[in-house]
Order: sequence, then C-alpha cells, then structure tokens
Amino acid sequence: MEILQFLGRFLNTLFPEKCVICKKGLNAICDDCKEKIIPITWQCLKCGYPSKKNHVPFCENCLLEEVVPDLIISLFTYEKISPVIINLKEKGSLKAKKALKELLEKYLPKKLEIMDYLSPAETVLTRVPNHPLKVLKRGNDHTLEIAKMISKLTGYRFVDGIITKEKLTPSQKGLTREERIKSIKDSFSCKTKIPFKNLIIVDDVITTMATVNEVSKKVKNLNPHVRIIAITIARATVK
Repeated sequence: MEILQFLGRFLNTLFPEKCVICKKGLNAICDDCKEKIIPITWQCLKCGYPSKKNHVPFCENCLLEEVVPDLIISLFTYEKISPVIINLKEKGSLKAKKALKELLEKYLPKKLEIMDYLSPAETVLTRVPNHPLKVLKRGNDHTLEIAKMISKLTGYRFVDGIITKEKLTPSQKGLTREERIKSIKDSFSCKTKIPFKNLIIVDDVITTMATVNEVSKKVKNLNPHVRIIAITIARATVK
C-alpha cells in the first residue's frame, strides 16, 4: 500500500492533475472552481425547485406539474456542475468522481439537514438505474457510483436493484417536457416489497421530473406506504 501511495505521489508530481472544470487549476477540482459551485440555498420542499428566499412548502411548479415523490432535494444548478456530471457519466472519469466526492463532502451534510427526521433504521437508499446496454456502451455506471458516495456520507443503507430499467430509451437531451414523459413511460419496474418507511432514490439530474415521477409511481404501486425522497446532484430546466 505504501508503495502504491508513493507511486501515486510520484506520478502526480510528473503529471499534475488538472481541474475537471477549467482544465487549468491543479487537483481534480481547483479551489477557484470549487468556490464558484455554490449549492442551491432555498428550495420548494415538495418539488425541490430553487426558491429565491426561504424554503417554501410548495410552489407554482408543484401546482402546474405532477410531483410523485414526497420530497425532492437537488444540490446544485446543472449549469454550475455540468462538466463534472458529463465527465462522470459519459467517460467514467476518475477525476470527475474525485471532484464530485469533494463537493459532496463539503455540501451534502448541511443540505440534508431538512431530512434529518429520517431514521436510518427505517430508511433505505437506492438509485435510478441505467439500462444494461447503456452501461456496457459507456463502460461505467454513474448513478451507481453517485448512490454509493451518498450512502457512505449519510449512513443510509444502499440497496441496489429495487428499481430496474426494463426498456432502452433514447437520450432525453433536447426533448420537450411532453416528449420526455412519453419516452420514459413504463421503462422502469419495481418488483420489490420494501419493509421500510422511507426510500431515498438517487439520480444525477432532474429536469422535468419525468424520470423521478415514473420510478416513484412504480415503487408506490407496490409499496403505497413508503415515503419517497429523491436526491439529485443537479437541477436543470427545460426552456
């Protein structure tokens, strides 16, 4: 182990690690970029949409759109953290994984104070799965990596396979809200009885809530008693 650590330090001296965002600063994410990625401070306590001032119990977004989870929490706006997510998702970048880990360690505990009423004994954590063919094509499973990080930092037990991706769907990028909802419909399934009160579902990004709504419906069809909390790294919007 000491030899590997020495080799790691030696190689890092010869080939310094460059920031995954600006490509200039040192380390997986440099101090300048880390300071620019500020978490969402206030949000709607139902759909998770950013709020201008204070947490609100519901918002206009909730009134206009269906929201199946009982609570949605997103840490950052997508625009700020997109290079980290894209590099982790599309390339399986170890640098992006390290950068995300640093950001989660810095901001996640404070952000999740709004759900500190969840008992670890009554709560289990899972993730929105990727289709096996997409995992094979990319060579990595990014939501699995994200869920493991969050489980380790929060202490909530991670159980994979509660939700499965049954249908291979096209990329959601560039689709309208209606197209996303139609594309994702019936692409997931849940065949697991959950003997817990709370289920945390982890994903990378929420845009229209189409995916998180669909997986939550499948879970609640079989487990109507379960309270669902969705946690995502980022929140994006469809223009």
